[in-house]
Amino acid sequence: TLLDLVDFFGLQDDGKTLAIELKRKEIASLSSMNTANVIRMMSHFKKLKIINTKLRKIQILKLDVLKNLVD
Repeated sequence: TLLDLVDFFGLQDDGKTLAIELKRKEIASLSSMNTANVIRMMSHFKKLKIINTKLRKIQILKLDVLKNLVD
């Protein structure tokens, strides 16, 4: 879903931050996951330094790694 958001909304001028701000509940709805699973997944990605989050903003730090996880 994060890759879909990058494709659909793009990134801000910094080339890392999603151009849309979303609540975890909204991400869960878009991905057909429950909110708790989204929170766990995003926390795991943060620990691996794949993403960073601040409030409703999501920064994709390692887009290539995220793409490899999907493949």
